[in-house]
Amino acid sequence: MVVQLSHTAGDSAMLEGLGSLEGGFASGLAELQYDLQDISGGIAGLRADFHILMGDVVWKLEKQTTVLNNILRTLQAPLDTAAKELRSRAEFAYSNGWYEEALSDFLASEEKNYQDFAVHRSLGNLYLYHRIDHDRAIEYFQRAAKYARPYDSKQAAEAEYFTGIAFGIQQNYDSALRRMQEATSLDSSFYEAHYMSASFAALLGRSDVALDNVERAILGDARYYERCERDPCFTRIRSELAGLRVRLLRAQEEEF
Repeated sequence: MVVQLSHTAGDSAMLEGLGSLEGGFASGLAELQYDLQDISGGIAGLRADFHILMGDVVWKLEKQTTVLNNILRTLQAPLDTAAKELRSRAEFAYSNGWYEEALSDFLASEEKNYQDFAVHRSLGNLYLYHRIDHDRAIEYFQRAAKYARPYDSKQAAEAEYFTGIAFGIQQNYDSALRRMQEATSLDSSFYEAHYMSASFAALLGRSDVALDNVERAILGDARYYERCERDPCFTRIRSELAGLRVRLLRAQEEEF
């Protein structure tokens, strides 16, 4: 499956915020293309292949997976027909890019079933990627995390991750770091969240936290080191990162 992402005016506005987080990482991203072999693991499964701009597309695809669909059917079981049709209509509009209609129907669906974490996650995405309303995005991602916890810790972790991203766009790095740490506490193999924890910790000057998390990310996927080298978030701890690389290489050599 090939996913292509082209920027609209809304995407560009979002990237201006993300640019303040990652020091202009938006440059040269007029179009992104990824070959996705398996999205069943969601963002955590993609590891270093994941890019923040992929969040909306990956969520649309992830909702088609068997595990998540079974959970969502359970959540909808006690609802009346009208409530089920409302979410179905919202999902159809969302998948077709009719974002204003999707927003209206998801909000109505939320009133029918406040515990449906997929609705909150979709609303969070709509506000983050299409409405560029970071406060509302944070609100809905937090609701998604809250209501996903009893059913699926991975989904809760992803919702916490995106809460952290929205805080990061606002340059509220303390809150962003806390949300990323919550994501990794829910899913210790969520290496993308470890990487972003390291990014925010580095921006805050907390080199010990940054190095611990970036090491966890690299051990999960060695390509995260390459991202570190390109990422201006780590400018203040370049020498420490070089030392970490030497230590990891020595450990690998000793293993063999």
